[in-house]
Amino acid sequence: MIRKIARGSILVGLATTVGSLLEYVYQIFMANHLPAGDFGLLNTTLSIMWMFVTLITVGIGLSIAKFISEDNAKGKPSRIMFNGLALVLALSLILSAFFLFFSFIILPKTSAFDLSMPFIVLAFITPPLAIATVLGNVFQGLERFLDMSIAALSNVITKVAAAVFLVYLGYGLTGALGAFIIGSSLSVLYSLARIRSYLKKFSINPELMKKLVVFSISTTTIILVFHILLRADVIALKIFSVPNDTIGIYTGSALIARFIYYFTISIATALLPVVSSSKKLDMKKIKKSFIVLILLFIIGNIIIYKFSDFVISLFFPAGFLELSNLLPILAISTSMLSLSYMLVTILIGIGKPKESLKPLFVGTTVYLASSAILIPSSGVLGMAYVMLLSAFVTLILSGFAVKKNLILR
Repeated sequence: MIRKIARGSILVGLATTVGSLLEYVYQIFMANHLPAGDFGLLNTTLSIMWMFVTLITVGIGLSIAKFISEDNAKGKPSRIMFNGLALVLALSLILSAFFLFFSFIILPKTSAFDLSMPFIVLAFITPPLAIATVLGNVFQGLERFLDMSIAALSNVITKVAAAVFLVYLGYGLTGALGAFIIGSSLSVLYSLARIRSYLKKFSINPELMKKLVVFSISTTTIILVFHILLRADVIALKIFSVPNDTIGIYTGSALIARFIYYFTISIATALLPVVSSSKKLDMKKIKKSFIVLILLFIIGNIIIYKFSDFVISLFFPAGFLELSNLLPILAISTSMLSLSYMLVTILIGIGKPKESLKPLFVGTTVYLASSAILIPSSGVLGMAYVMLLSAFVTLILSGFAVKKNLILR
């Protein structure tokens, strides 16, 4: 089991590392070539985009990966992928209509009118991005991590190249967002070419779609909550009227801290199909793996604490050093969320995603309540402590949930 996880983790980890570095190139380029206000608006828009795309894809995607891995363990082909892709396509078109409605009817009448144009672009990004995301889960379930990595890299490489080109041509914020359409479309074409033999065999099956929807309700809720805990900070700051310039500078520290989470996802990605197809999990090996991860996180956070100014100056202009004191706090928060994500992945893999909902709902409640108290009084520093407190609560409760369910299994 450990070897399978390690092999998958290495492939996905390399792709995730390269992809994350390219995402940083994208962010650093935008930080240097867009006004601070537009950069803050870009990251607010991206947070909204990922939250809604997560709502329609990640729960269904993880369900697809789980059911495909189970079918593979039984030695039979899976019909779930075709029906899952059809379902996600329909949901993405509905979401696109939602973005267009808001951009033309609702947003122009509110204080968030500056999001009207980005929402129009989001309407065109959503379908290819949603399909590309779920196709990655198809490869995950098939344990074809090389194809998964190639598809992900083709997406981000094309997106970054297109964004740089479009911004240089003078398209600014529109170009920075529009590049997502180009990157995700190329990824979809590659992925469909690699799994075309599976898609020829099956037709739409309402019962399979129902099975996906039922199981994905819990997983969708889980991942959406994680995105709230990890990425809703800029939205919260926007809600409490923090200036776009300040949000943009805050985002510099937040982006560096999130690198820890993106690295951990590679382990969780390889972990899910292995746990799903395993009849028995070795609790001792799981504990050892988590101890190693915790030690790595401690070392990494000490380095970030000692060299936070230097780390930020490597990637962002001097103005971003104004909030460098937030980086150590955000890094610790992200480390705890990363460990929580792996714990929840184990619960999903053993077929008990609902058991993780209580820890996540408690963590979200802490997040929302402390946001209402700390952001108005302390601004971005308050936001950093909100993330720290909610991440700690989520980690402790998730650990208890995993321990309880593995003992009972």
